[in-house]
Amino acid sequence: MKKSQRQESAELDVVVVGSGAAALSAALSAASGGARVAIFEKSELLGGTSAMSGSAIWIPANHIARAAGFDDSEQEALEYLRATAPEGWSDSEDALWGSFVSNAPRMLELVAEKTPLDLQLTKEP
Repeated sequence: MKKSQRQESAELDVVVVGSGAAALSAALSAASGGARVAIFEKSELLGGTSAMSGSAIWIPANHIARAAGFDDSEQEALEYLRATAPEGWSDSEDALWGSFVSNAPRMLELVAEKTPLDLQLTKEP
Protein backbone atom coordinates (compact mmCIF):
# COMPACT_ATOMS: atom_id res chain seq x y z
CA MET A 1 0.00 0.00 0.00
CA LYS A 2 1.35 3.42 -0.92
CA LYS A 3 1.75 6.07 1.74
CA SER A 4 -0.92 8.27 0.11
CA GLN A 5 -3.41 5.39 0.31
CA ARG A 6 -2.76 4.91 4.03
CA GLN A 7 -3.26 8.62 4.66
CA GLU A 8 -6.50 8.63 2.67
CA SER A 9 -7.92 5.67 4.62
CA ALA A 10 -7.34 7.54 7.89
CA GLU A 11 -9.63 10.28 6.61
CA LEU A 12 -12.66 8.04 6.09
CA ASP A 13 -15.85 8.37 8.07
CA VAL A 14 -17.39 5.05 7.00
CA VAL A 15 -15.87 1.79 5.77
CA VAL A 16 -18.25 -0.61 4.04
CA VAL A 17 -17.18 -4.23 3.68
CA GLY A 18 -18.80 -5.93 0.71
CA SER A 19 -20.64 -4.64 -2.31
CA GLY A 20 -24.04 -6.28 -2.17
CA ALA A 21 -27.28 -4.34 -2.28
CA ALA A 22 -27.37 -3.69 1.47
CA ALA A 23 -23.72 -2.63 1.59
CA LEU A 24 -24.03 -0.29 -1.37
CA SER A 25 -27.26 1.20 0.01
CA ALA A 26 -25.51 1.88 3.30
CA ALA A 27 -22.58 3.48 1.48
CA LEU A 28 -24.95 5.62 -0.59
CA SER A 29 -26.82 6.74 2.50
CA ALA A 30 -23.63 7.66 4.34
CA ALA A 31 -22.14 9.48 1.33
CA SER A 32 -25.42 11.35 0.73
CA GLY A 33 -25.19 12.56 4.31
CA GLY A 34 -21.72 13.97 3.68
CA ALA A 35 -19.60 11.11 5.01
CA ARG A 36 -16.35 10.08 3.35
CA VAL A 37 -16.95 6.45 2.40
CA ALA A 38 -14.83 3.57 1.12
CA ILE A 39 -16.18 0.23 -0.08
CA PHE A 40 -14.02 -2.87 0.14
CA GLU A 41 -14.93 -5.99 -1.83
CA LYS A 42 -12.89 -9.21 -1.74
CA SER A 43 -14.15 -10.38 -5.13
CA GLU A 44 -13.03 -8.88 -8.40
CA LEU A 45 -16.73 -8.37 -9.21
CA LEU A 46 -19.22 -6.04 -7.54
CA GLY A 47 -22.59 -7.10 -6.23
CA GLY A 48 -22.00 -9.87 -3.75
CA THR A 49 -24.89 -12.32 -3.60
CA SER A 50 -27.17 -9.53 -4.87
CA ALA A 51 -25.51 -9.92 -8.27
CA MET A 52 -27.11 -13.37 -8.45
CA SER A 53 -30.61 -12.22 -7.44
CA GLY A 54 -31.90 -11.22 -10.85
CA SER A 55 -32.25 -7.66 -9.54
CA ALA A 56 -35.57 -8.28 -7.84
CA ILE A 57 -36.37 -6.79 -4.45
CA TRP A 58 -39.48 -6.58 -2.30
CA ILE A 59 -40.00 -3.20 -0.69
CA PRO A 60 -43.54 -2.88 0.68
CA ALA A 61 -45.46 0.39 0.57
CA ASN A 62 -42.96 2.07 -1.74
CA HIS A 63 -43.35 5.22 -3.85
CA ILE A 64 -43.12 3.40 -7.20
CA ALA A 65 -45.97 1.03 -6.39
CA ARG A 66 -48.01 3.90 -4.94
CA ALA A 67 -47.54 5.90 -8.17
CA ALA A 68 -48.79 2.87 -10.13
CA GLY A 69 -51.95 2.74 -8.02
CA PHE A 70 -51.02 0.01 -5.53
CA ASP A 71 -52.09 0.81 -2.01
CA ASP A 72 -50.26 -1.57 0.29
CA SER A 73 -49.25 -0.53 3.77
CA GLU A 74 -46.62 -1.18 6.41
CA GLN A 75 -49.25 -2.99 8.46
CA GLU A 76 -50.11 -5.30 5.56
CA ALA A 77 -46.41 -6.06 5.06
CA LEU A 78 -46.03 -6.93 8.75
CA GLU A 79 -49.09 -9.16 8.59
CA TYR A 80 -47.63 -10.93 5.54
CA LEU A 81 -44.25 -11.46 7.20
CA ARG A 82 -45.86 -12.78 10.38
CA ALA A 83 -48.15 -15.14 8.41
CA THR A 84 -45.40 -16.59 6.24
CA ALA A 85 -42.61 -16.92 8.81
CA PRO A 86 -42.00 -20.19 10.60
CA GLU A 87 -43.82 -20.58 13.89
CA GLY A 88 -42.20 -18.68 16.74
CA TRP A 89 -40.06 -16.40 14.59
CA SER A 90 -42.11 -13.30 15.34
CA ASP A 91 -40.98 -13.55 18.97
CA SER A 92 -37.42 -12.66 17.96
CA GLU A 93 -37.85 -11.05 14.54
CA ASP A 94 -40.83 -8.71 14.89
CA ALA A 95 -38.74 -5.65 15.77
CA LEU A 96 -36.50 -6.31 12.76
CA TRP A 97 -39.52 -6.70 10.48
CA GLY A 98 -40.98 -3.47 11.81
CA SER A 99 -37.74 -1.64 11.09
CA PHE A 100 -37.66 -3.11 7.59
CA VAL A 101 -41.18 -2.10 6.62
CA SER A 102 -40.77 1.43 7.95
CA ASN A 103 -37.27 2.11 6.57
CA ALA A 104 -37.06 0.15 3.31
CA PRO A 105 -39.37 2.54 1.40
CA ARG A 106 -37.16 5.48 2.44
CA MET A 107 -34.10 3.57 1.25
CA LEU A 108 -35.75 2.96 -2.13
CA GLU A 109 -36.53 6.66 -2.50
CA LEU A 110 -32.87 7.49 -1.79
CA VAL A 111 -31.67 4.95 -4.37
CA ALA A 112 -34.14 6.30 -6.96
CA GLU A 113 -33.10 9.89 -6.26
CA LYS A 114 -29.32 9.45 -6.06
CA THR A 115 -28.55 6.76 -8.66
CA PRO A 116 -29.22 6.16 -12.35
CA LEU A 117 -31.05 2.90 -11.58
CA ASP A 118 -34.36 2.53 -13.39
CA LEU A 119 -36.56 0.96 -10.72
CA GLN A 120 -39.72 -0.64 -12.07
CA LEU A 121 -42.51 -2.90 -10.93
CA THR A 122 -42.50 -6.40 -12.32
CA LYS A 123 -45.02 -9.19 -12.60
CA GLU A 124 -42.27 -11.75 -11.97
CA PRO A 125 -42.04 -13.15 -8.45
